[in-house]
Amino acid sequence: MKTLPERLPDTSGLNVPVALMDYQRKWVADKSPLKVIEKSRRTGLTWAEASDNVLTAASARSANGQNVYYIAYNQ
Repeated sequence: MKTLPERLPDTSGLNVPVALMDYQRKWVADKSPLKVIEKSRRTGLTWAEASDNVLTAASARSANGQNVYYIAYNQ
């Protein structure tokens, strides 16, 4: 059985393609406690928010990581 490394490698310096569009990156970079935006269907804002949530959940507590809960729009 393979053992997992104690610490994951730092991949932040890798040259990888950007996954978010400019407005999505601005949304993720905004650390306001309340963010408001006019939204329509199929703009990719949910994708941007999901990526922000993944980064938050995957971060160490010392880097402001925390649990993230998602409730679908139809719930």
